[in-house]
Amino acid sequence: MIKRREFIAACIAGGLGGTAAWGGSRSDGLQELDWACEAIQTPSASLKRRAPVVTGVCLAPDESLVAVVGDDHLVSIYDLVSKKFRGALQAHRDWVRAASFAPDRSTLATAGNDRMLFCWNPANWEQPLLLAQQPNAIFGLAFAPNGESLATVGFSSTLFIYDMVNRQERRRLECPCEDMRAIAYSRDGELVAAGGRCGSVRVWESATGKQVAEYKVHQQRIRSLQFNSRRQILSCGDDQVVALTDPFQSALSQQLPRQAARLFAVTLLDDQICATSGSDNRIAIWNLETRELVGSLKGHTGTVSCLSSGARLLVSGSYDTQIRIWQRAAKVSQLLEPGAKGEEPGWSPRVR
Repeated sequence: MIKRREFIAACIAGGLGGTAAWGGSRSDGLQELDWACEAIQTPSASLKRRAPVVTGVCLAPDESLVAVVGDDHLVSIYDLVSKKFRGALQAHRDWVRAASFAPDRSTLATAGNDRMLFCWNPANWEQPLLLAQQPNAIFGLAFAPNGESLATVGFSSTLFIYDMVNRQERRRLECPCEDMRAIAYSRDGELVAAGGRCGSVRVWESATGKQVAEYKVHQQRIRSLQFNSRRQILSCGDDQVVALTDPFQSALSQQLPRQAARLFAVTLLDDQICATSGSDNRIAIWNLETRELVGSLKGHTGTVSCLSSGARLLVSGSYDTQIRIWQRAAKVSQLLEPGAKGEEPGWSPRVR
């Protein structure tokens, strides 16, 4: 059996899932976007341990902090103002899979293989509240837009919803399979959706828990999904496909051209532009209106496992033990204009 570290090393060396989509030079002229970038090495917990493989990042709503989680069992907080790590939060006992800031930045939720769901106070980062210890590992977290609910999925067929006002469990919902990786609320907070190994997305009314839709547009595991402002769901996964679907008209689902890499993350930069990342070590930027690839962001040397975006920044985390802070084009709409490929200001990458 391949050990976890050996498996990760193989991913870093060659990318998980076969030939990389954009390794080396390209004959099709794909433009590498010259966005300003800071490459930040995550710290090791001790001199005897290597830096952590990064499997979760979350940019704070005010873009002042980034929470970084991975296989070192810690939650590292990077300060985007001072350009330093504030320290590592210790409470988890195993791989930390996910982190999510509340919309008002009052809480950071973290969870992972130890089945623990912790809530941290960013005002002081003192001893966290153990909100729950679930029966199985937790892989995904999502706050409702009003911050009053927190939903989780993981290695079970149960979606848990917690009341963040009273700090207690509110509801359990039945998922389509026992390996759930992705969860998201709609922008208005009225819907919650989840997807996982079976390739199906199930959607519920968040207020009542009533299932209102289910559809299958992926042939393998879904790893990431997000609602846009039109209540359409952007999803991606191991089948190398990105789908944009109205859950109530799933037969009209649209797909981007299939990528030559397993996709681990997708995030909207606005309703027309999205970023994807995966086992080819790159971040791809797509125009959703035309379904065209605008360009790529290069720098990571391992699977890019997670993305988090804000008004100005895009944050990526990788199996290469680094995070990268990308400064987006001044106006994302610039990427929609004819001939806009590569026309962002020619900043030089900055490496820390």
